[in-house]
Amino acid sequence: MSALGTDTASGRSVTSRMWNAALAVWGTITGLAPHVLHHVGPLAGAAFLAGAGGQLLFAVIALVVSIPFLLRIYRHFEQLGPDEHGHGHGH
Repeated sequence: MSALGTDTASGRSVTSRMWNAALAVWGTITGLAPHVLHHVGPLAGAAFLAGAGGQLLFAVIALVVSIPFLLRIYRHFEQLGPDEHGHGHGH
């Protein structure tokens, strides 16, 4: 190796070789990422549905689905509500 950091056998500097190695690692990561991430999607979705996010999602769905029933109950008991003296229905 010369004083300038050039490997006389290959003619490339150590910096150049390190840069090429870093680019090779980056190329490997970016090449494998789409393959790995397409497996992560379903797993993340399953984890979301099994966790707090899924509980919140299904709680909101349950509330939305129950709104017609809750409105019927409200209307029913509104008709049976207290009279002008504060007494319940039938007093």
